[in-house]
Amino acid sequence: MVSFMEDTFYLRGKVKIVANGKELDLQCSNFYPVLGTEDLNDQKAWNGWEFFNNSTPLEEGDIPKCIGSLGQLIELKLAWNRFVGSIPHTLANLSNLQNLDLRYNNLVTNDLEWLSHLSDLRYLGLSNINLSRAIDWPSSISKIPYLLELYLDDCGLPQVNHEFILHVNSSTSLQILGLSGNKLDFSIMSWVLNVSKVLTLPNLANNSLHCVPDGFTLSLQNTNIVGPLSFGHLPHLEYLDLSLNHLNGSLPIFEVTKFASLQVLQLSHNQLSGPLPYTLGQLSNLTELFLTSNKLKGIISEAHLLSLFRLEILDGHFQIVGRNFKV
Repeated sequence: MVSFMEDTFYLRGKVKIVANGKELDLQCSNFYPVLGTEDLNDQKAWNGWEFFNNSTPLEEGDIPKCIGSLGQLIELKLAWNRFVGSIPHTLANLSNLQNLDLRYNNLVTNDLEWLSHLSDLRYLGLSNINLSRAIDWPSSISKIPYLLELYLDDCGLPQVNHEFILHVNSSTSLQILGLSGNKLDFSIMSWVLNVSKVLTLPNLANNSLHCVPDGFTLSLQNTNIVGPLSFGHLPHLEYLDLSLNHLNGSLPIFEVTKFASLQVLQLSHNQLSGPLPYTLGQLSNLTELFLTSNKLKGIISEAHLLSLFRLEILDGHFQIVGRNFKV
């Protein structure tokens, strides 16, 4: 149960103190609401929440619409519970909210337009929520100007319209973007490339892409890429993971001169064949190169390594001539 004392809420069980009515953290709480009330400022409303530990048989319930009455909330964390049904649009009333985490519940929403009222959001977690009918989701997300972290992994996101995306305003703040496991095709890249000028950690694993955005760290592991790849200029990219795809033919599969800062290149578990090309020697900042589980063959000689002064780890099935490596 939840007890109410002045402006502080106390949860008995897995304890999280919610100070001054500005933070409500019920992550992994495994509870459900049993009272539909319209005013959470009323003590009786809070008595309508039942709290369970993991050993208690769980029931499912909706997020009550009345949660929108908590207008002073800055953080609302309801992740990893058993909420079901639609996300109440009354959450749009929480105009002071900076952190909203609804991940990993059995929730659904037909649109995300209500997010445009949460202009102070810095963190938004909606992973594993059914967004398959949220056709205009990129436009809604782009209306949150200060958003720093966005997690939309495994949401069943609909494909985006390339022509429409060109008219969507971009954010200036987004740094971390999770879009993995959505079966998105290459059309999403128009949005990813323009969603933010400071994006440093995009995760697009387990989609169906054929081109790649800029970022310091980029994981395209298991995205059904076949190649050859068409990259823009990626001067700040430091880590590129293309493993577990269907890249075939001989290297290079991209123009190495576009990766001036690349330090780690992961190409293992593809179908690359033939000898290792000398052009990889142009990646002068490379420290780790992973090539195992391909069809590459031949000798790695000093000619391959002339400019790879920083290379420390080379993972592959080659006869190595010259410097010693961790293999």
